[in-house]
Amino acid sequence: MIVALNPRGRPTVLVDSTNAARKAAAGETEVLQQLKATVTIVTIDPQQQVVVYKTADNRQVMRMVADPKLLEGLKAGDVIDIVHARALIELSKSP
Repeated sequence: MIVALNPRGRPTVLVDSTNAARKAAAGETEVLQQLKATVTIVTIDPQQQVVVYKTADNRQVMRMVADPKLLEGLKAGDVIDIVHARALIELSKSP
């Protein structure tokens, strides 16, 4: 999961960007799926590590956040880009 503040962004619907991610990976990893959306933060609960955001179609989504650093500096009303990617990577073998 990648999250980035996008102060000039406008909420978007979820977009499948898998093909573009596969081209960008250029064989380094096998991208299984990549989805992107720009959303608006509704509430943040840093203690519970929960964020609620609103999508372009006015759905409110609540998500647990595994890494609390992703919440640092965010506040209600902020517009953020979310990228969710699933990929296969080859782990190097220990000698």
